[in-house]
Formats: sequence, C-alpha cells, structure tokens
Amino acid sequence: MRPSIEGDEMSPGSDVPGTSYETSPYFGFELIRKVVVYVCVWYVSSISITFANKFILSTVQFRYPFFLTAVGNFIASIEVFVVTQWCVTDHRPVPLPRTQFCRVVVPLALSTTLDLGFSLWSLAYLSVSFHVILKGAAPLFVLIFGLCLRLERPSRRTPVAMLLLCGGMVLVAADKLSLPDRPLGIFLGLLSSAFSGLRWALTQLLMTDESAGALSRHNNPLSTMLHTMPTITMGAFVGVLAFERDVCGRIGEIAAAHGAAQLGLLAAYFVTQATLVFVLVLAEFSLVKITSSLTLSVFGVLKELCTVFIGVMVGDKLSAINVLGLFVCVCGTAIYHAKRTKPSEKSTFQKAETNADGAELIEGARR
Repeated sequence: MRPSIEGDEMSPGSDVPGTSYETSPYFGFELIRKVVVYVCVWYVSSISITFANKFILSTVQFRYPFFLTAVGNFIASIEVFVVTQWCVTDHRPVPLPRTQFCRVVVPLALSTTLDLGFSLWSLAYLSVSFHVILKGAAPLFVLIFGLCLRLERPSRRTPVAMLLLCGGMVLVAADKLSLPDRPLGIFLGLLSSAFSGLRWALTQLLMTDESAGALSRHNNPLSTMLHTMPTITMGAFVGVLAFERDVCGRIGEIAAAHGAAQLGLLAAYFVTQATLVFVLVLAEFSLVKITSSLTLSVFGVLKELCTVFIGVMVGDKLSAINVLGLFVCVCGTAIYHAKRTKPSEKSTFQKAETNADGAELIEGARR
C-alpha cells in the first residue's frame, strides 16, 4: 500500500493525504485506464510464464523444475540489480541486519523455493488447465496454517470455505487418478499448494513482528525481489543437488541431439521468463497501490479462469466433473475472501496485510 504521512490518512488510489476516491485524480476514467493497463500486463505476463513453463517441461522434455527455478531467479536477480543500481536508484534495497534476514527473508525464500519447484514438477505431468485448477487449493492451506498458527479466528464461514475447497479438489481429481502419472502430478500440485499456504501464513506471521513490519514499510517490490531471489536461487540449487543431479548430462544430450539451437532456446526461455516475472511483479505492485490486496485477489481468480479457458482452447481436456470442481473451488475461495474482509471477523491477516504487501507480490508473481 502507499505510505502515508504520520497523522494523515490516505485512501487507496490517492497521492494526497486525506483524499478519497471521489476527490482523487485517479478516480474515474484515469483510475479505470490504469487498472485496465496493469491487469492486462499482469495477465499477459503471468499466462505467458505458465505456458512457457509447460512448453519447456513437456515439449522440450527438460523436466528439471528446481534447476529452472534456480536459473530463472538468478537471472531475475541480475535484472533487478541492474535496474536498481542504474535506472531506478531510489528503489535500491535497504541493507538488512542478519537477524531480520534470518527471521524474515530465509523462511519466505525457502517456502517459495519449495512451492515453485513442486509446482513446476507437477506441471510436467498435468495439463495447464488441470494444474491451474489444482493450484486453487492454496486458500485451503492458508486457512489450515492460519488456524494452526492462530492467525485466523474460526467462524461459521471457515468450515464452509474448507468444505467447498476440499470438495472441489475431490471433484477436480476424481476422474484423473486412473491415468498414468496423474496421481504423482496431483500429489505434487497439492504439495506445492501446501507450501504456498505455508508461505502466506509465514508472511503474515513474520510481518506482524515490529522490526519486520518497520522494514516492510520502507521496502518496495524491487528491493524485496533483490532480497529474496538470491536466497530462492540458493535453495533451488539445493533441490537440484537432491533431485536433479543429472541435469548437466541432460543438457549435454540436448546439445548432442539438437545442437546449439536447442541450447539457445533454453537460454532464451530463461531470460524471457525472468523478465516476465520482473514485469509481472511491478504490474501487481502498481495495481495494489491504486486499488487493494482484495482487488488483486479477485483479479487473480479471474486470471486463473482465463488461463483455464486458454488451456482448453489449445487442446486441454476437461470433463464436466472437472468444471464442476472448478466452480466449487471458486465458491470456496470467494467465501474465504469474504470472511477476511468482514469487519467483525478481522484477524491477524488483515492487521498484517499492509506490512506484507511486498512479500505478497512475490508470491503472486509465481501463481
């Protein structure tokens, strides 16, 4: 959210303390224009990343998700460093004390690494549409971890949202378990969603800390990326050592079979993916600055529906029961967000939301 001058109130979409949507220059056509531009950039970059990942994993048969995560974040780190050092110097990262780095950056980066790695691993076995629907289970795990860490207060809506999300996932996976490799892909997708929920809960828990909150208020998306991405890179390389030690042999096989052209395709993929992530995070940050985190969540659900629709248009197969499961999951997600925004049921999530915006955007960039 936008920083405000102490003692003044600032409404979303306003640069002037004490103004509202009605008196803000962003109100009306200008606000709508900016929202449309940011949403279009966000959608195009996010959906492009998803289909590019699927192409590399399935068509090129380069199934090394942790290696892809490591190299992509490494290149993105370089891009962000160059931009903050020579282009946008007022967004240079604030030096982090070791305590804050260990308590805030490391847990978020490691949970991000596991989320991204298992998500890509799952995508290697599932269609884009089915994978996106499966990732819709993330709010379920947010609720579970939020309740376990006492960040969420139980309410009458909580079991309804959890029941709908669980029921939707059952419907989504019901007719896929008998297909080869699908059980593994479904398991990896749910594991990725679990780490995504854990990351969100950790974000809220850590950002309620006074020192972390103060740090976040002086942060921005570029410095957040520069703090977290190198740690994500190192964590992903640990995953490479654990699961993908034959990646160098595979690169050699690709070079021998297809020559430099295929290696050039891989290099272009890494640079393009990192650049799209960079653009995506800036678009999300700009969108949440002039609207709210709730608006970002709503547009996120619509983005998933668009991705599913495009996947079906290019050949993905979804049965009627899968579509029903998607609808049930969307209903569960809607109830979850309605629960979070109900004034009488405010939780630590809402109290920490403003301080956690920077880390939330990094999460959103990989959805």
